[in-house]
Amino acid sequence: MSSKRKRKDELAARQAKRRATESEVQRFARLEANASRNAAARSAESEQQTSYRRAQDALRHASAGEVEVEIQTTARRAADATRHASVREAESNLLASARRAADVTRHTFAREAESEIEAFARRAADATRHTVAREAECPQQTAARLAASAARFAATISNETQDEATDRRQSNANVQRRSRETHQISKAEYLDAFDASVNGPLHTQPFVHKHMQTFHSELHQLNQQHCLHCRELWPTRDAIVDPYICCRCKKLTEFNPFGIQNDMVRDFSSIPLAIQKHIRELTPIEEMLLSPVISIMSVFRLPSGGHVSRGYVANFKQDVAGFIKEIPLTAAQLPCLVIRRRGVDNTCAEFKVCRKRVEAVGRFLIQNHPGFASHRITFSQTNCDLLPEDGPLLNIPTMDSDNDELNVTDEGAMTRDVPPEDILDQPQPPDVAFVISNNIRPPQQNEILNALDPLVNRE
Repeated sequence: MSSKRKRKDELAARQAKRRATESEVQRFARLEANASRNAAARSAESEQQTSYRRAQDALRHASAGEVEVEIQTTARRAADATRHASVREAESNLLASARRAADVTRHTFAREAESEIEAFARRAADATRHTVAREAECPQQTAARLAASAARFAATISNETQDEATDRRQSNANVQRRSRETHQISKAEYLDAFDASVNGPLHTQPFVHKHMQTFHSELHQLNQQHCLHCRELWPTRDAIVDPYICCRCKKLTEFNPFGIQNDMVRDFSSIPLAIQKHIRELTPIEEMLLSPVISIMSVFRLPSGGHVSRGYVANFKQDVAGFIKEIPLTAAQLPCLVIRRRGVDNTCAEFKVCRKRVEAVGRFLIQNHPGFASHRITFSQTNCDLLPEDGPLLNIPTMDSDNDELNVTDEGAMTRDVPPEDILDQPQPPDVAFVISNNIRPPQQNEILNALDPLVNRE
Protein backbone atom coordinates (compact mmCIF):
# COMPACT_ATOMS: atom_id res chain seq x y z
CA MET A 1 0.00 0.00 0.00
CA SER A 2 2.89 2.34 0.85
CA SER A 3 4.74 1.52 -2.39
CA LYS A 4 1.68 2.46 -4.48
CA ARG A 5 1.32 5.68 -2.56
CA LYS A 6 5.01 6.38 -3.07
CA ARG A 7 4.83 5.81 -6.81
CA LYS A 8 1.80 8.11 -7.08
CA ASP A 9 3.66 10.81 -5.17
CA GLU A 10 6.71 10.44 -7.43
CA LEU A 11 4.53 10.60 -10.55
CA ALA A 12 2.78 13.70 -9.26
CA ALA A 13 6.14 15.31 -8.44
CA ARG A 14 7.51 14.62 -11.94
CA GLN A 15 4.34 16.00 -13.56
CA ALA A 16 4.51 19.11 -11.41
CA LYS A 17 8.19 19.58 -12.27
CA ARG A 18 7.52 19.10 -15.96
CA ARG A 19 4.55 21.55 -15.88
CA ALA A 20 6.69 24.11 -14.11
CA THR A 21 9.46 23.92 -16.69
CA GLU A 22 7.29 23.77 -19.80
CA SER A 23 6.58 26.91 -21.82
CA GLU A 24 3.20 28.49 -22.46
CA VAL A 25 2.99 26.93 -25.94
CA GLN A 26 3.82 23.49 -24.60
CA ARG A 27 1.25 23.83 -21.81
CA PHE A 28 -1.45 24.89 -24.27
CA ALA A 29 -0.57 21.96 -26.56
CA ARG A 30 -0.73 19.58 -23.59
CA LEU A 31 -4.09 20.85 -22.48
CA GLU A 32 -5.43 20.60 -26.02
CA ALA A 33 -4.16 17.03 -26.29
CA ASN A 34 -5.75 16.14 -22.97
CA ALA A 35 -9.03 17.69 -24.06
CA SER A 36 -8.96 15.77 -27.33
CA ARG A 37 -8.15 12.54 -25.52
CA ASN A 38 -10.94 13.09 -22.98
CA ALA A 39 -13.43 13.97 -25.72
CA ALA A 40 -12.52 10.84 -27.64
CA ALA A 41 -12.86 8.72 -24.52
CA ARG A 42 -16.24 10.25 -23.63
CA SER A 43 -17.58 9.81 -27.14
CA ALA A 44 -16.56 6.18 -27.02
CA GLU A 45 -18.26 5.41 -23.70
CA SER A 46 -21.93 4.43 -23.63
CA GLU A 47 -24.76 6.44 -22.14
CA GLN A 48 -24.92 4.18 -19.10
CA GLN A 49 -21.21 4.66 -18.45
CA THR A 50 -21.68 8.43 -18.77
CA SER A 51 -24.45 8.43 -16.16
CA TYR A 52 -22.39 6.27 -13.83
CA ARG A 53 -19.33 8.52 -14.23
CA ARG A 54 -21.35 11.66 -13.53
CA ALA A 55 -22.94 10.06 -10.47
CA GLN A 56 -19.51 9.08 -9.15
CA ASP A 57 -18.22 12.60 -9.69
CA ALA A 58 -21.24 14.10 -7.94
CA LEU A 59 -20.86 11.77 -4.96
CA ARG A 60 -17.14 12.48 -4.71
CA HIS A 61 -17.69 16.22 -4.85
CA ALA A 62 -20.60 16.07 -2.38
CA SER A 63 -18.67 13.98 0.13
CA ALA A 64 -15.69 16.28 -0.14
CA GLY A 65 -17.91 19.34 0.32
CA GLU A 66 -19.78 17.83 3.29
CA VAL A 67 -16.56 16.88 5.01
CA GLU A 68 -15.19 20.34 4.45
CA VAL A 69 -18.39 22.07 5.60
CA GLU A 70 -18.73 19.84 8.68
CA ILE A 71 -15.11 20.45 9.63
CA GLN A 72 -15.52 24.18 9.15
CA THR A 73 -18.83 24.23 11.08
CA THR A 74 -17.35 22.25 13.95
CA ALA A 75 -14.33 24.52 14.08
CA ARG A 76 -16.52 27.63 14.01
CA ARG A 77 -18.80 26.35 16.77
CA ALA A 78 -15.82 25.35 18.88
CA ALA A 79 -14.30 28.79 18.41
CA ASP A 80 -17.60 30.49 19.27
CA ALA A 81 -18.09 28.32 22.34
CA THR A 82 -14.54 29.02 23.50
CA ARG A 83 -14.92 32.75 22.96
CA HIS A 84 -18.31 32.88 24.74
CA ALA A 85 -17.03 30.76 27.60
CA SER A 86 -13.98 32.96 28.08
CA VAL A 87 -16.12 36.11 27.98
CA ARG A 88 -18.71 34.78 30.42
CA GLU A 89 -16.09 33.43 32.79
CA ALA A 90 -14.46 36.81 32.89
CA GLU A 91 -17.59 38.74 33.75
CA SER A 92 -18.99 38.77 37.26
CA ASN A 93 -22.43 37.55 38.31
CA LEU A 94 -23.68 41.12 38.47
CA LEU A 95 -22.53 41.82 34.93
CA ALA A 96 -24.12 38.56 33.74
CA SER A 97 -27.46 39.50 35.30
CA ALA A 98 -27.28 42.97 33.80
CA ARG A 99 -26.45 41.52 30.38
CA ARG A 100 -29.39 39.08 30.52
CA ALA A 101 -31.76 41.85 31.65
CA ALA A 102 -30.58 44.09 28.84
CA ASP A 103 -31.06 41.28 26.32
CA VAL A 104 -34.58 40.58 27.60
CA THR A 105 -35.47 44.28 27.48
CA ARG A 106 -34.08 44.67 23.99
CA HIS A 107 -35.96 41.61 22.74
CA THR A 108 -39.17 42.80 24.41
CA PHE A 109 -38.98 46.25 22.82
CA ALA A 110 -38.19 44.73 19.45
CA ARG A 111 -41.13 42.32 19.60
CA GLU A 112 -43.55 45.00 20.75
CA ALA A 113 -42.53 47.28 17.93
CA GLU A 114 -42.86 44.70 15.19
CA SER A 115 -46.19 44.11 13.50
CA GLU A 116 -48.14 40.87 13.50
CA ILE A 117 -46.88 39.94 10.03
CA GLU A 118 -43.27 40.61 11.06
CA ALA A 119 -43.75 38.54 14.21
CA PHE A 120 -45.17 35.65 12.21
CA ALA A 121 -42.28 35.91 9.70
CA ARG A 122 -39.74 36.01 12.56
CA ARG A 123 -41.23 32.91 14.18
CA ALA A 124 -41.23 31.09 10.84
CA ALA A 125 -37.58 32.05 10.22
CA ASP A 126 -36.60 30.95 13.73
CA ALA A 127 -38.37 27.63 13.27
CA THR A 128 -36.67 27.07 9.90
CA ARG A 129 -33.24 27.99 11.30
CA HIS A 130 -33.67 25.69 14.28
CA THR A 131 -34.85 22.86 12.04
CA VAL A 132 -31.85 23.22 9.71
CA ALA A 133 -29.45 23.42 12.64
CA ARG A 134 -30.88 20.31 14.27
CA GLU A 135 -30.81 18.34 11.02
CA ALA A 136 -27.14 19.26 10.44
CA GLU A 137 -25.91 18.38 13.90
CA CYS A 138 -24.68 14.90 14.75
CA PRO A 139 -26.31 12.70 17.45
CA GLN A 140 -23.58 13.58 19.98
CA GLN A 141 -24.23 17.28 19.47
CA THR A 142 -28.01 16.75 19.80
CA ALA A 143 -27.55 14.89 23.08
CA ALA A 144 -25.20 17.57 24.39
CA ARG A 145 -27.60 20.37 23.39
CA LEU A 146 -30.59 18.69 25.03
CA ALA A 147 -28.59 17.99 28.19
CA ALA A 148 -27.45 21.61 28.37
CA SER A 149 -31.01 22.86 27.86
CA ALA A 150 -32.34 20.54 30.56
CA ALA A 151 -29.63 21.60 33.00
CA ARG A 152 -30.24 25.27 32.30
CA PHE A 153 -34.01 24.87 32.70
CA ALA A 154 -33.57 22.89 35.94
CA ALA A 155 -31.25 25.56 37.35
CA THR A 156 -33.73 28.30 36.43
CA ILE A 157 -36.66 26.48 38.05
CA SER A 158 -34.71 25.66 41.21
CA ASN A 159 -33.78 29.30 41.72
CA GLU A 160 -37.21 30.84 41.04
CA THR A 161 -39.79 31.44 43.75
CA GLN A 162 -43.38 30.26 43.81
CA ASP A 163 -44.67 33.57 42.41
CA GLU A 164 -42.10 33.50 39.63
CA ALA A 165 -43.12 29.95 38.73
CA THR A 166 -46.77 31.00 38.60
CA ASP A 167 -45.92 33.98 36.43
CA ARG A 168 -43.88 31.78 34.11
CA ARG A 169 -46.73 29.29 33.67
CA GLN A 170 -49.22 32.09 33.01
CA SER A 171 -46.86 33.66 30.50
CA ASN A 172 -46.45 30.35 28.68
CA ALA A 173 -50.21 29.84 28.64
CA ASN A 174 -50.76 33.35 27.25
CA VAL A 175 -48.14 32.78 24.56
CA GLN A 176 -49.78 29.51 23.53
CA ARG A 177 -53.24 31.12 23.51
CA ARG A 178 -52.07 34.05 21.37
CA SER A 179 -50.34 31.62 19.04
CA ARG A 180 -53.55 29.63 18.61
CA GLU A 181 -55.62 32.79 18.07
CA THR A 182 -53.28 34.33 15.51
CA HIS A 183 -52.53 31.09 13.71
CA GLN A 184 -55.82 30.57 11.87
CA ILE A 185 -55.84 28.85 8.52
CA SER A 186 -58.60 28.43 6.01
CA LYS A 187 -60.55 25.26 5.36
CA ALA A 188 -58.76 24.62 2.05
CA GLU A 189 -55.31 25.04 3.64
CA TYR A 190 -56.16 22.73 6.55
CA LEU A 191 -57.60 19.99 4.32
CA ASP A 192 -54.67 20.32 1.92
CA ALA A 193 -52.09 19.80 4.68
CA PHE A 194 -54.32 17.66 6.96
CA ASP A 195 -51.71 17.50 9.71
CA ALA A 196 -53.20 17.79 13.20
CA SER A 197 -49.76 17.88 14.81
CA VAL A 198 -49.01 21.18 13.06
CA ASN A 199 -52.40 22.89 12.64
CA GLY A 200 -54.23 21.40 15.63
CA PRO A 201 -57.22 19.01 15.88
CA LEU A 202 -60.06 19.32 13.39
CA HIS A 203 -62.79 20.08 15.96
CA THR A 204 -60.88 23.15 17.23
CA GLN A 205 -60.67 24.90 13.87
CA PRO A 206 -62.69 28.13 13.41
CA PHE A 207 -64.30 26.99 10.16
CA VAL A 208 -65.55 23.81 11.89
CA HIS A 209 -67.15 25.88 14.69
CA LYS A 210 -68.79 28.09 12.09
CA HIS A 211 -70.26 25.09 10.24
CA MET A 212 -71.55 23.59 13.51
CA GLN A 213 -73.26 26.84 14.50
CA THR A 214 -74.88 27.07 11.07
CA PHE A 215 -76.11 23.47 11.33
CA HIS A 216 -77.67 24.01 14.77
CA SER A 217 -79.33 27.25 13.73
CA GLU A 218 -80.82 25.57 10.65
CA LEU A 219 -81.99 22.65 12.79
CA HIS A 220 -83.78 24.93 15.26
CA GLN A 221 -85.69 26.57 12.40
CA LEU A 222 -87.37 23.27 11.43
CA ASN A 223 -90.94 22.55 12.56
CA GLN A 224 -92.53 19.11 13.00
CA GLN A 225 -96.18 18.13 12.81
CA HIS A 226 -98.22 15.02 11.96
CA CYS A 227 -100.04 15.15 8.64
CA LEU A 228 -103.82 14.98 8.99
CA HIS A 229 -104.16 12.43 6.12
CA CYS A 230 -101.13 10.12 6.23
CA ARG A 231 -100.20 10.85 9.90
CA GLU A 232 -96.51 10.95 8.99
CA LEU A 233 -94.15 13.24 10.88
CA TRP A 234 -91.68 15.18 8.77
CA PRO A 235 -89.53 18.27 9.48
CA THR A 236 -90.49 21.28 7.41
CA ARG A 237 -89.64 24.96 7.11
CA ASP A 238 -93.25 25.89 6.39
CA ALA A 239 -95.43 27.58 8.99
CA ILE A 240 -97.28 24.85 10.91
CA VAL A 241 -101.06 25.13 10.96
CA ASP A 242 -103.57 22.86 12.67
CA PRO A 243 -104.73 20.73 10.94
CA TYR A 244 -101.50 20.27 8.97
CA ILE A 245 -101.37 18.56 5.55
CA CYS A 246 -98.02 17.58 4.06
CA CYS A 247 -96.95 18.48 0.51
CA ARG A 248 -97.43 14.93 -0.79
CA CYS A 249 -101.03 14.70 0.42
CA LYS A 250 -101.77 18.15 -1.02
CA LYS A 251 -100.71 16.93 -4.46
CA LEU A 252 -102.84 13.74 -4.22
CA THR A 253 -106.23 15.41 -4.57
CA GLU A 254 -108.25 12.55 -6.13
CA PHE A 255 -107.04 9.46 -4.27
CA ASN A 256 -104.37 9.19 -1.58
CA PRO A 257 -102.97 5.62 -1.36
CA PHE A 258 -101.32 6.50 1.96
CA GLY A 259 -104.38 8.11 3.56
CA ILE A 260 -107.60 7.26 5.34
CA GLN A 261 -109.48 6.24 2.16
CA ASN A 262 -107.09 3.31 1.67
CA ASP A 263 -107.20 2.30 5.35
CA MET A 264 -103.50 3.07 5.75
CA VAL A 265 -103.74 5.17 8.93
CA ARG A 266 -103.75 3.29 12.21
CA ASP A 267 -105.79 4.67 15.13
CA PHE A 268 -107.04 7.54 13.01
CA SER A 269 -108.87 10.38 14.72
CA SER A 270 -110.37 13.41 13.02
CA ILE A 271 -109.80 15.47 16.16
CA PRO A 272 -106.81 17.80 15.67
CA LEU A 273 -103.77 16.93 17.71
CA ALA A 274 -103.86 20.20 19.64
CA ILE A 275 -107.48 19.52 20.71
CA GLN A 276 -106.56 15.93 21.64
CA LYS A 277 -103.83 17.27 23.89
CA HIS A 278 -106.25 19.71 25.53
CA ILE A 279 -108.84 16.94 26.09
CA ARG A 280 -106.25 14.69 27.75
CA GLU A 281 -105.22 17.53 30.06
CA LEU A 282 -108.76 18.48 31.16
CA THR A 283 -109.20 18.47 34.94
CA PRO A 284 -112.45 17.15 36.51
CA ILE A 285 -113.67 20.67 37.23
CA GLU A 286 -113.02 21.68 33.59
CA GLU A 287 -115.02 18.67 32.38
CA MET A 288 -117.93 19.77 34.58
CA LEU A 289 -117.74 23.29 33.14
CA LEU A 290 -118.11 21.89 29.60
CA SER A 291 -120.64 19.11 30.29
CA PRO A 292 -124.35 19.90 29.62
CA VAL A 293 -125.44 17.00 31.91
CA ILE A 294 -123.83 16.44 35.33
CA SER A 295 -124.54 13.30 37.36
CA ILE A 296 -125.49 13.37 41.09
CA MET A 297 -122.85 11.65 43.24
CA SER A 298 -123.55 9.82 46.54
CA VAL A 299 -121.41 10.90 49.52
CA PHE A 300 -121.23 9.38 53.06
CA ARG A 301 -120.15 11.60 55.95
CA LEU A 302 -118.81 9.75 59.02
CA PRO A 303 -119.15 11.16 62.59
CA SER A 304 -115.37 11.12 62.90
CA GLY A 305 -115.14 13.68 60.12
CA GLY A 306 -114.22 11.36 57.26
CA HIS A 307 -116.09 11.16 53.96
CA VAL A 308 -116.54 8.20 51.62
CA SER A 309 -118.36 7.69 48.32
CA ARG A 310 -120.11 4.35 47.90
CA GLY A 311 -123.09 2.73 46.19
CA TYR A 312 -125.05 3.58 43.05
CA VAL A 313 -126.61 6.65 41.48
CA ALA A 314 -130.40 6.81 41.19
CA ASN A 315 -131.91 8.64 38.18
CA PHE A 316 -135.45 10.09 38.36
CA LYS A 317 -137.71 11.76 35.89
CA GLN A 318 -137.69 15.52 36.21
CA ASP A 319 -138.46 18.70 34.36
CA VAL A 320 -135.72 19.47 31.86
CA ALA A 321 -136.75 23.08 31.38
CA GLY A 322 -133.54 24.08 33.13
CA PHE A 323 -131.33 22.10 30.72
CA ILE A 324 -127.98 23.81 30.15
CA LYS A 325 -127.97 25.80 26.91
CA GLU A 326 -124.56 27.42 27.00
CA ILE A 327 -121.06 26.48 28.04
CA PRO A 328 -118.88 26.94 29.94
CA LEU A 329 -120.77 27.13 33.22
CA THR A 330 -119.94 29.64 35.91
CA ALA A 331 -118.68 28.61 39.32
CA ALA A 332 -122.09 29.35 40.88
CA GLN A 333 -123.85 27.05 38.37
CA LEU A 334 -121.72 24.00 39.17
CA PRO A 335 -123.59 21.35 41.25
CA CYS A 336 -120.36 20.67 43.09
CA LEU A 337 -119.54 20.55 46.80
CA VAL A 338 -115.93 21.01 47.90
CA ILE A 339 -115.04 19.55 51.31
CA ARG A 340 -112.00 21.29 52.73
CA ARG A 341 -110.24 22.14 55.95
CA ARG A 342 -111.39 25.40 57.48
CA GLY A 343 -109.39 28.38 56.20
CA VAL A 344 -107.72 26.49 53.32
CA ASP A 345 -108.25 27.62 49.71
CA ASN A 346 -109.05 25.36 46.77
CA THR A 347 -105.48 24.78 45.58
CA CYS A 348 -105.89 21.13 44.60
CA ALA A 349 -104.94 20.26 41.03
CA GLU A 350 -108.44 18.90 40.33
CA PHE A 351 -109.95 22.37 40.86
CA LYS A 352 -107.51 24.27 38.63
CA VAL A 353 -108.90 25.74 35.42
CA CYS A 354 -107.09 26.91 32.28
CA ARG A 355 -109.21 29.38 30.33
CA LYS A 356 -107.41 28.76 27.03
CA ARG A 357 -107.91 24.99 27.26
CA VAL A 358 -111.61 25.27 28.20
CA GLU A 359 -112.29 27.68 25.34
CA ALA A 360 -110.51 25.52 22.73
CA VAL A 361 -112.29 22.29 23.73
CA GLY A 362 -115.69 24.01 24.16
CA ARG A 363 -115.64 25.61 20.72
CA PHE A 364 -114.54 22.34 19.12
CA LEU A 365 -117.38 20.41 20.80
CA ILE A 366 -120.00 22.93 19.67
CA GLN A 367 -118.76 22.79 16.07
CA ASN A 368 -118.26 19.02 15.78
CA HIS A 369 -120.25 17.15 18.48
CA PRO A 370 -123.74 16.10 17.27
CA GLY A 371 -125.19 16.19 20.80
CA PHE A 372 -124.28 19.82 21.26
CA ALA A 373 -125.69 20.67 17.83
CA SER A 374 -129.01 18.85 18.43
CA HIS A 375 -129.63 20.67 21.74
CA ARG A 376 -128.45 23.98 20.25
CA ILE A 377 -125.86 24.57 22.93
CA THR A 378 -123.88 27.76 22.42
CA PHE A 379 -120.56 29.02 23.67
CA SER A 380 -120.63 31.94 26.12
CA GLN A 381 -117.58 34.13 25.84
CA THR A 382 -118.76 36.12 28.88
CA ASN A 383 -118.71 33.03 31.11
CA CYS A 384 -115.35 32.04 29.64
CA ASP A 385 -113.84 35.41 30.51
CA LEU A 386 -114.88 34.89 34.16
CA LEU A 387 -112.71 31.78 34.43
CA PRO A 388 -109.15 32.09 35.78
CA GLU A 389 -106.40 32.17 33.19
CA ASP A 390 -104.52 29.29 34.86
CA GLY A 391 -105.37 28.74 38.52
CA PRO A 392 -107.95 27.47 41.02
CA LEU A 393 -111.64 28.13 40.38
CA LEU A 394 -113.18 30.36 43.06
CA ASN A 395 -116.77 30.75 44.37
CA ILE A 396 -117.45 26.98 44.44
CA PRO A 397 -119.86 25.69 47.16
CA THR A 398 -117.67 24.53 50.06
CA MET A 399 -117.98 22.69 53.40
CA ASP A 400 -115.51 22.90 56.30
CA SER A 401 -114.64 19.42 57.57
CA ASP A 402 -113.94 20.41 61.22
CA ASN A 403 -117.59 21.51 61.84
CA ASP A 404 -120.52 19.22 62.66
CA GLU A 405 -122.87 21.36 60.64
CA LEU A 406 -122.56 21.60 56.88
CA ASN A 407 -121.45 25.02 55.70
CA VAL A 408 -122.91 24.88 52.23
CA THR A 409 -123.08 28.03 50.17
CA ASP A 410 -125.32 26.31 47.65
CA GLU A 411 -128.83 26.67 49.13
CA GLY A 412 -130.18 23.66 47.26
CA ALA A 413 -127.55 21.14 48.42
CA MET A 414 -128.69 18.58 51.03
CA THR A 415 -126.80 15.91 53.05
CA ARG A 416 -127.51 13.26 55.66
CA ASP A 417 -125.20 11.90 58.36
CA VAL A 418 -124.93 8.12 58.67
CA PRO A 419 -123.28 6.16 61.54
CA PRO A 420 -120.29 4.08 60.46
CA GLU A 421 -121.88 0.79 61.57
CA ASP A 422 -124.84 1.39 59.26
CA ILE A 423 -122.45 1.88 56.37
CA LEU A 424 -120.49 -1.30 57.06
CA ASP A 425 -123.37 -3.64 58.02
CA GLN A 426 -126.18 -2.70 55.66
CA PRO A 427 -126.46 -4.51 52.31
CA GLN A 428 -125.85 -2.88 48.95
CA PRO A 429 -126.86 -0.43 47.61
CA PRO A 430 -126.48 1.90 50.66
CA ASP A 431 -127.66 5.14 48.99
CA VAL A 432 -128.58 6.77 52.31
CA ALA A 433 -126.44 9.88 52.17
CA PHE A 434 -126.31 12.01 49.08
CA VAL A 435 -125.99 15.48 47.60
CA ILE A 436 -128.79 16.78 45.40
CA SER A 437 -127.99 19.37 42.78
CA ASN A 438 -129.63 22.78 42.95
CA ASN A 439 -130.74 22.24 39.35
CA ILE A 440 -133.53 20.07 40.82
CA ARG A 441 -136.45 22.07 42.17
CA PRO A 442 -137.71 21.64 45.81
CA PRO A 443 -140.85 19.61 44.89
CA GLN A 444 -138.71 17.20 42.95
CA GLN A 445 -136.26 17.00 45.85
CA ASN A 446 -139.07 15.83 48.14
CA GLU A 447 -140.08 13.25 45.55
CA ILE A 448 -136.52 11.92 45.45
CA LEU A 449 -136.32 11.71 49.25
CA ASN A 450 -139.63 9.83 49.46
CA ALA A 451 -138.43 7.41 46.80
CA LEU A 452 -135.21 6.75 48.73
CA ASP A 453 -136.92 6.14 52.12
CA PRO A 454 -137.60 2.42 51.42
CA LEU A 455 -133.93 1.95 50.66
CA VAL A 456 -132.88 3.69 53.86
CA ASN A 457 -135.24 1.69 56.10
CA ARG A 458 -134.49 -1.63 54.43
CA GLU A 459 -132.59 -4.06 56.67
